[in-house]
Amino acid sequence: MQFVHPLFLLGLSAVAVPIIIHLVYKIKARQVEFPTIRFLRAIDKKVARRQRLQELLLLLLRCMALIMLALALAGPAWKPSGGASPGKSSGVAAVIVLDDSYSMSLVDGESSVFSRAKSLAGEILKTLTAGDSVCVLTSRGDPAMSRDPNSLARNLPALDPSLGGQALGPEVKAALKLLDKTEAVQRELYVISDFQQRASELKDIDFAVPHLTTVLIPVPPTHRENAAITALEQISPFATTATPFRVRVNAANRGAAPASVNLTVRIDGKSAAEQLVALGPKSSTTLAMDLNFDKPGWKLISAEIEKDALPADNKRLLAVRVRSKLGVLICRSPLDSGVSPSFYIEKALNPGGAASTGISLTNCEPAKLSKENLDDYAVVILAECTPTDDAAIQNLRTYVAMGGSLVIAGAGLDAGQFNAKLATETPGNPPLAPARIAGVLGVETDSGRAESIKDLDIYHPIFARLRHGDERLDLSSAAFFKAVKLEPFSGNGARTLARFSSGDPAILERPYGLGRVVMFASPLHTESTNLPLKVSFLPMMHSLIVYLTTPSEMQSVRVGESLRLHLAAEGAPASAKYRWNAVDTGAPTGGGITRDIPAVVSNGYATYDAGAINEIGCGEFEWTQSGRPDVRDIAVNVDPEEGVLDYADAEKLVPDARVIRTSEELNQLLTKIRLGQNLSPWLFLLGFLLVVAEALIANRFAARPAPKSDKQAVLS
Repeated sequence: MQFVHPLFLLGLSAVAVPIIIHLVYKIKARQVEFPTIRFLRAIDKKVARRQRLQELLLLLLRCMALIMLALALAGPAWKPSGGASPGKSSGVAAVIVLDDSYSMSLVDGESSVFSRAKSLAGEILKTLTAGDSVCVLTSRGDPAMSRDPNSLARNLPALDPSLGGQALGPEVKAALKLLDKTEAVQRELYVISDFQQRASELKDIDFAVPHLTTVLIPVPPTHRENAAITALEQISPFATTATPFRVRVNAANRGAAPASVNLTVRIDGKSAAEQLVALGPKSSTTLAMDLNFDKPGWKLISAEIEKDALPADNKRLLAVRVRSKLGVLICRSPLDSGVSPSFYIEKALNPGGAASTGISLTNCEPAKLSKENLDDYAVVILAECTPTDDAAIQNLRTYVAMGGSLVIAGAGLDAGQFNAKLATETPGNPPLAPARIAGVLGVETDSGRAESIKDLDIYHPIFARLRHGDERLDLSSAAFFKAVKLEPFSGNGARTLARFSSGDPAILERPYGLGRVVMFASPLHTESTNLPLKVSFLPMMHSLIVYLTTPSEMQSVRVGESLRLHLAAEGAPASAKYRWNAVDTGAPTGGGITRDIPAVVSNGYATYDAGAINEIGCGEFEWTQSGRPDVRDIAVNVDPEEGVLDYADAEKLVPDARVIRTSEELNQLLTKIRLGQNLSPWLFLLGFLLVVAEALIANRFAARPAPKSDKQAVLS
């Protein structure tokens, strides 16, 4: 038994008041005898004793009523012996899961949701004493118990919400793991969150921890207005200084009221485009904007709206590599006469004149490939030729491994030379080509023996422009008079995109390092196939370049994820320089602190891990591989779904959990948990019943006539 307000026990002294009054009335007055009442001395003593008993009963009821009132005001609480008592070091172990996802930073009235959550966490900490085990667990904190709740309470005001969009599940699991390891008799789990719908899946978590009390404390906002930038994507396949670069921006209104926002697109912090966007309730809109770059290099594009109640999702970043031109190098044998084997490829990619596509074409001979700086080109095409110089082959390998794209359009007449240079598989040195040549299919002069395409992966990006919905332009009418028989290498990621009617591969693709290699079994000119004369050829070639110039590695990650650079292990440096540039610095690249990231080599790749990033900005890696310097920028953005202000019903999340919605309810629950069952209401009730009983009995005694004795009867 304990008392919340023990000073009220002084009220027990009030019991002396009715006792004193009773004793005062017991003092007898001076006796004066009257002759007419001398016969009253014979009154039966039995009647006097009965009256004394009645008076004592009333005195007892009055004293008990005052005792009950004093005890009730003192706040008595009773706790079963199995619970822990305050003051014992191993009695209580409590973990407070404080949701710090960025939806908790929503400003609701005069304060943020997270501020209210911290206040409630402080109320819990105040009820713990030195020696109790406690942990305030956030997404950025270490899951460790502390014996100093006062220190944790002092640190609460310094906590800020993160920019992450993490779910509650992992933090709740970590909290249960901590509680399960403690030796405390009483274990308590408090989850303080807005319980956002997308992040509150807790049904698969096992809460079977001995002596566990689970309390869910929802703090959803009363105002749910939020506008956000949910996407910033490039539409143009590549970025050059010569042609406009088109981006797609998606803006969303999460609230129930219409909203108008000013959208600004910036390049390296400088305004490039602005537009007023009107958004209906719970709606979104997509805008396309054309941007112009003044010089090549990595550029940081941002799309942003003015700050609102939830500013974390008001900005989105995109890192883009800008070239002075999109160069495509076509390697072909020198012409003696006739049409170039790359003629139709060149006309499809850039016919020139008013129909210019912005692609700059360069031709070179196989013998001169070793002297070409391939970094100037987005794609290299081998048009029915095989370089024989080992330096040229190494130049190609390094180029593709570092993220370049290679297209092999036919393999020429010398299968042995192709296999020896491009399709040789040795330990630690995979082949550059996705397949080796095993023979020839068809004869150029015999169209009756031509192959046709019968199997096509219509959902691959190369064929994106050949279909309308699920329908595709028919490629089966194209005849292939001459093609090579390909045998794909097993285990190197080769993928068949199209097959001939014979079942042999027609188009193959495989990754190589950070780059990609696409191989056509047939040369793409009219001496070997009539495909260049088909309507499908031009859109297919454009889709091919678009696909190959799209970076194979993500150039954007979410807050909380690790920022990593992957390079082919061959020729990879021991370390790469890394810079972080927060978006508020206004400097997209080169403005942060530089540090070296060591390489971790595994499965043929060198990985440089800069660790998890907890803010919005841009990370920049700089390295030198095989004597060639390179740079890659990676943008870091928030998860836009965290800004969706839909909330789960806390009552349905965890069976048998207690749900507390106000500070008053929390204080009542904490008092009960710490001290036990509050007995004050029962004592107040008992005191009231005693007062009622005293009144009824006193009234009955006063109204009841005194019984007559035998002598009184005679006198009457």
